[in-house]
Amino acid sequence: MFNGLNFNFEPGRKLGIIGKNGIGKQRFSNYLGILQPTFGKIDIGEKTEFNYVDQARLLLNDEDTVIEAIGEGSETLKFGKSEISVWTYLRRFLFR
Repeated sequence: MFNGLNFNFEPGRKLGIIGKNGIGKQRFSNYLGILQPTFGKIDIGEKTEFNYVDQARLLLNDEDTVIEAIGEGSETLKFGKSEISVWTYLRRFLFR
């Protein structure tokens, strides 16, 4: 998937992986936390947290609004070690 890739994430850094279906986003994210690379190495910091959004939408109810789906019945959600409103969370993804 990658040859000669070196990348260091500094504390507090956030990274999103986006792209067309079928180009390897999920496989790449699996290497970050699940799979072992065929060569090279991946070092993950002790406090590193991964978040995965299911592209197959297996966990979503098509009858729910975006707010209901994200909040799972609550107006707030856990974000890292803190709690934020669903609207604040959605604004981070440019929802109005």
